[in-house]
Amino acid sequence: MEKKIPEPCNRRSSGNTAVTIVIYAVIILLAASASFLGPDYPAHVPVTIGISAFDSADAAHVLEALAGHVREKGGGDIRWIYFGESRTPSGCDFYLLTPIQAYPYITGGRMKLSFLVCERHERCYARGVVITRPGTTTEEIREGNLIFSARTSPAGFLSPFFALFQEGLVSGSSRERFHFPDCGKSDESVVFGVLAGDYAAGGISLESFRSLESRGLFKEGDLEVRYRGMPVAEVVLAADIGVESWKYKGFTERLPGIVSSAPPLLMHDLESLGIGNFMRPGSRTPDPLGNFPDSLLLKMIDHLP
Repeated sequence: MEKKIPEPCNRRSSGNTAVTIVIYAVIILLAASASFLGPDYPAHVPVTIGISAFDSADAAHVLEALAGHVREKGGGDIRWIYFGESRTPSGCDFYLLTPIQAYPYITGGRMKLSFLVCERHERCYARGVVITRPGTTTEEIREGNLIFSARTSPAGFLSPFFALFQEGLVSGSSRERFHFPDCGKSDESVVFGVLAGDYAAGGISLESFRSLESRGLFKEGDLEVRYRGMPVAEVVLAADIGVESWKYKGFTERLPGIVSSAPPLLMHDLESLGIGNFMRPGSRTPDPLGNFPDSLLLKMIDHLP
């Protein structure tokens, strides 16, 4: 018996041809979109972050642990570069700075503000206060020496300074009366200096003042909050204006979620350092430096090391 050779199914052949055309079209579209959008964000792409907001002696071990967590979660291979007081932050993709440090670079077009650094969860702002011993007169504050937590701390310098400025107790020419701890930022030096009577008043963040009181560094009634300043952000993450757009987008999209997923011990250490999370500034977000006049901010820049 003669075997019949089955005829090819034209319908199936036509269907396969259509599928092949669709697959090629998808491949072409993906290639075109990749060409348009630029390179993807590799899990271990090198990311350099310059640091002026923290001292390496205090922050290095915590930030290295954070870098390991970010690397593990595919957020990039972070390398920290510390800039001393005499070095200008440059040559990095991003920078961890206080707003006072970032101000001239952002206004000068060298950097762009990417995130506010939250100290605790969603709280990104601290309030500076002026503390005195009970019974200190206004004239003593106007004529006496003043101590602030740090030159570059918005809550430890700028916010309390402006509170004094609004009261008419300081001016731009009062810099000879301004003093700062020799060991960098030191809230304890402010408290002890005012307690000892070495300074008529001191500038410190309200959060730090309450923390030191709860730790028993001074007794209730030894010191009082005389004036309250504006809320300000203590640390920001700024991007170098020259960072590639694909790297900027990939890193900034991943960072907040990765930090919020940190293990409890690492999160505790980060919050102790002042890094609880990263929040994008928005239309409803107050200015990181508060609503201070530009003329005053420019005066403050003069006090940077």
